[in-house]
Amino acid sequence: MSNEGMCSPSPEHNLLVGSVGVWDVKTKHFMEPGKPAMEGTAVDTVRAIGGFWTVSDFRSEFFGQPFVGQCTMGFDPTRKVYRMTWVDSMSHFLFLMEGTMDASGKKMTLTGKGPSMMGDGMCDWRSVMTFQGEDQQLLQMYMGTPMGEFMFMEHLYTRRK
Repeated sequence: MSNEGMCSPSPEHNLLVGSVGVWDVKTKHFMEPGKPAMEGTAVDTVRAIGGFWTVSDFRSEFFGQPFVGQCTMGFDPTRKVYRMTWVDSMSHFLFLMEGTMDASGKKMTLTGKGPSMMGDGMCDWRSVMTFQGEDQQLLQMYMGTPMGEFMFMEHLYTRRK
């Protein structure tokens, strides 16, 4: 069997694989604009699939119930975009998002469509991941509403040593 046509990981893939490990997460969820956040904790375990993809296993509690989510992340070198999927134990919806890294290489912005948490069909979603160093990341998720975009959640990730 020949290796012709085999891909090599790009710097963008290497950035994603650099997130492999166990992360402690401080969570804030804003259920309505202007209301106080629900705060909590989670653990996110990220593993690599080859040098191209990461899969994370996110575990926490939400509304007093166990909450499990799984995220896949990769980079499409043909289209020059990062691609993400998300599924969780409290929704029937498969999130698909894609986007780019800013010029600093520290802020990744992804966009997609998903269900409104306000109960009114589908809406725009935007995810901003800021890499605050090798062992800390800040994820902010924004949801579009008829009154404009608002921050739905903020997660501060700190890698376990």
